[in-house]
Amino acid sequence: IMRLMCDLEINKAEVEEKFNILFDEYFDSSLTELGEFVEAGLVRHTIEKISVEGAGRLFLRTIAMCFDAYVKSMMSMPLFSRTV
Repeated sequence: IMRLMCDLEINKAEVEEKFNILFDEYFDSSLTELGEFVEAGLVRHTIEKISVEGAGRLFLRTIAMCFDAYVKSMMSMPLFSRTV
């Protein structure tokens, strides 16, 4: 999430090496959620990386939430703040 928020991209190989995971497998549900942003042209998803494109910067927080396990665990609780 930090790499996405700060650099506007995630290098999948770096994450795989650092955490000893297969990125696409580990983040399968996150990538499914990310699909709507890809379809809207806000995110570019390639074999090597995920990058936020142009107007996607305006939705950066919402895009990053696709990868946030804490947010997903809080979905059953009342929501007091929403992103645009």
